Amino acid sequence: MKMEILLFAGILCLLLASPVCAADMMSIERPIMMPDEGRDTVAVDIEFISEIDENNMEFTNYTITAENKVNYTLKGDLRIYFDFMPEHLSVLVDGEEAEIITESESYQSSRYLVKFTLAPEEAKTMDIDYTMLKVPQRWNIGLWSLKYYYNSPLNFHFETKDDEYFEQGNIRYDGEIFFSYDISDVSCNNCVYADNKVTVEDASYFSMNWEKKRIPVRAGIVYLGMIFAIMLYLAKKRR
Repeated sequence: MKMEILLFAGILCLLLASPVCAADMMSIERPIMMPDEGRDTVAVDIEFISEIDENNMEFTNYTITAENKVNYTLKGDLRIYFDFMPEHLSVLVDGEEAEIITESESYQSSRYLVKFTLAPEEAKTMDIDYTMLKVPQRWNIGLWSLKYYYNSPLNFHFETKDDEYFEQGNIRYDGEIFFSYDISDVSCNNCVYADNKVTVEDASYFSMNWEKKRIPVRAGIVYLGMIFAIMLYLAKKRR
């Protein structure tokens, strides 16, 4: 009799516990919904033209079209990363001046942020102008040349309105970089160099580096001073 009572109580407990378990399962947070692999969520088409003069001042304009391909609103972040402090930076979104948030600014690293939104199937145009001194790769400075590099300072990040997932976007670059002096030892990644001009066509990213020849005036003065001091010392020794 006791066994039957215990068995009945156990079954009753299981029946009572089942709704509680079901409620707990319902309360478990659902996994983050991600877009299908390969799905074109945001198309970012970037056209640019850049000129680097004989003093290594860079004058660059980027024209960007960001198009939301899905039927829900996306929040966009445009981050601009520089290795140096720009002399001038302006950003227009659909022809209106955008707020530029300074995340950091120094002669070692400068970072800026522009926020925007894209409604379902909406496209926005952004114009970015900046002027900045190109600085050589400090870890690769030679006696007779300076080594420089160039890559896009732009980075995009998109999120849904409820921050359910993020998307970097399908980015394509088209543009040209013109040099006002003869460059040498050019290395291009996803770009083509010819006649002091670099061309980028339909590339998801690109980068390049080059060398600028120089006459080491300061080093020459130091070496001549050292040679003169040695000759003067030897002349005194002979006396």
